[in-house]
Amino acid sequence: MTLKNIGVKLPEDWLAEVDDFAQRHGLTRNDVMKMAIAQFLGKTKKSSTDEKLEKLARALTKLNGKITSLNDKVNDLEQQTVVHVLPPEPISPPKQIPPASNRRLPSIPLDARAQQIGLSPQELLELCPWLSPWEDR
Repeated sequence: MTLKNIGVKLPEDWLAEVDDFAQRHGLTRNDVMKMAIAQFLGKTKKSSTDEKLEKLARALTKLNGKITSLNDKVNDLEQQTVVHVLPPEPISPPKQIPPASNRRLPSIPLDARAQQIGLSPQELLELCPWLSPWEDR
């Protein structure tokens, strides 16, 4: 591509704006003029912002596809999952305890009881008045 010089007359306020823009972006006046003409002719490259937006749009589309696929897999698994409920184990009936009137405690003399716990028979009777020295157990 061959480059040619062209001469353009511009109002001073336009030139001031071009120079200000060039200085802010670290460009020369010539670079700014080339960019302006390229943009007018539609020959500009996409800006980095446009490229980033397109890249994000592609990533979003890809992510949306993955989410849809994952949602389908979850739905399939939910339909395949079977919950097995086991019947409760039978409760064995409690052992029959004979009524209190039929129960008999072993017969232990009061003296022997007092001796087992280290008391005299009188002290044992004071602590446990329901015991009777005459009770036949």
